[in-house]
Amino acid sequence: MSQEYSDWKIRLKVYSTSLVAEYYAVLAHMSSSVSQPPELPNTRSGKLPRGCLLGVGIMISLVALIGVSPIIFAYYEGKRAERDWNDFRSHWESKGEIFDLEKFIPPEVPDEDNFAKTSIFAELIEGSKEGHPGRLHIDNIPNLTKTVSKASIKQKALVSPSVRLVDYLTYPKTCSNNQEVAQAIITALKPFEPDFIELKQASLRPIARFPLKYELLTAITYEHLKPILESINLLTLRARAQLTLKNREKALDDVLLIIRLADLIGSEPTLISHLVEITARQISLQIIWEILHTNSFSAHELNLLNNAIQKQNMNSRLVKALRTERATMLATFEQLWIENPKFQGGEEFEEVVHNIKKLPFSNAFRHRSKLLYSKFLQEHGLSRNGNPIFDRLNIDDSLQTKADLMRMRTHPILRINPYGILPSMAIPAYNKIAQSSTQTSTRIDLARIAIALELYRIKHGGYPDTLTPLAPTYIKTLPFDLITDTYLHYRIKADGTPLMYSVGLNKTDENGLVKKALTLGDWVWQYTLPKDFDEENWRR
Repeated sequence: MSQEYSDWKIRLKVYSTSLVAEYYAVLAHMSSSVSQPPELPNTRSGKLPRGCLLGVGIMISLVALIGVSPIIFAYYEGKRAERDWNDFRSHWESKGEIFDLEKFIPPEVPDEDNFAKTSIFAELIEGSKEGHPGRLHIDNIPNLTKTVSKASIKQKALVSPSVRLVDYLTYPKTCSNNQEVAQAIITALKPFEPDFIELKQASLRPIARFPLKYELLTAITYEHLKPILESINLLTLRARAQLTLKNREKALDDVLLIIRLADLIGSEPTLISHLVEITARQISLQIIWEILHTNSFSAHELNLLNNAIQKQNMNSRLVKALRTERATMLATFEQLWIENPKFQGGEEFEEVVHNIKKLPFSNAFRHRSKLLYSKFLQEHGLSRNGNPIFDRLNIDDSLQTKADLMRMRTHPILRINPYGILPSMAIPAYNKIAQSSTQTSTRIDLARIAIALELYRIKHGGYPDTLTPLAPTYIKTLPFDLITDTYLHYRIKADGTPLMYSVGLNKTDENGLVKKALTLGDWVWQYTLPKDFDEENWRR
């Protein structure tokens, strides 16, 4: 849980408690101000005038009304909130949206088809649970942490006088074409060859139904992701070394396995899994870039690579992840208000909801929270018939999203919108997630075009002047820029190498200018870097 998230939890506890106190203080004040009847006049007969009796009756009625009216209003507000939520849900369900978490939980699959039921996966998980490095973990291979002198790497840009072999993951350009480093890595990984072979065999199973406890809702754990990423790092290290040693087939096998492991992670519908999948995709794309940079792979090998990456659809996976996140939070909101719920998660909200339940408007809170959360996510992440609004992913939209989120949290009179308490805690930073997902999707499209260009070069001896000749022979259709909905930019540089790019989130064509910030510059695929490009400072 982030610091900001924890701060909101504390603040909202105070807000909700203060709302209870203020409400009853006002009620007590109103009751005391009208419950003191005027002094009754004495009469000779000892009987009260009819007018006084009428006044006393009116005052008693007012006191009773003041005490009962909040309950009546709270009941009415609760019913109105429930009606508004049901209307919203019915409207979007008619358009194909899904709000029930059960429909997102993957079905059980036969063990013989399930990657998560293989012995290698079980051992990776157990190693991670016990708190020590698993079978395929860098820290479990001491030889990878030994250092190589800077002189042998021939890179003056390094800050330290030496570099570990494992740093080959972080600084591929620093260690590229260094036979000594590459061979040392292959030697260090040699004892783990049987593990890599077993992992490859396990990855051939068609489905991965990981042992996630979806009933825990927001408290769900992802113990399987860490060992898979550790395996991907080792495969990346070995593939990079094989490329340096010009072992093309072995390098390609490792890259294809990395892509397959990323596919298995992406088969999960959760937002956390999608974020980890983005990381795995970025790793695989870096190795694909290094493969194409060598200009040494055959058409058959490139086609194998192309078939592997063209199956990836980050856009649809992001949609599913956002919908699953919404269904999870709706189930969390609901179970906090009912007895014996189906799910057990949501501990971080329990204290806030406990205070909210003291208010007469508790039922309104329940339905307004679901409505505000769903409307915000629908309008800013899942609108346009359920598709992510990629063409709105720019700096201005990011600022607008933050402004709308702030408006949901605040109230012009009360300063804080009580109905926005839970939604503002639950809304993920999906705008940044969508930006990262869009960039990854764009890089996949650029990689597909790069493979098609390499296939064209193999057959014709050079690159085309435009991308048009590539389709449909070398690529089925040319992908569009997800930001502008136009073709991606392409040209041949002065050194004869191709340059392709998207205009990026700022929607400004900067002629292939690369900048470190995700929201600045173009998203570029090129093989030669500017002379003043400093890889170490860039990564730092």
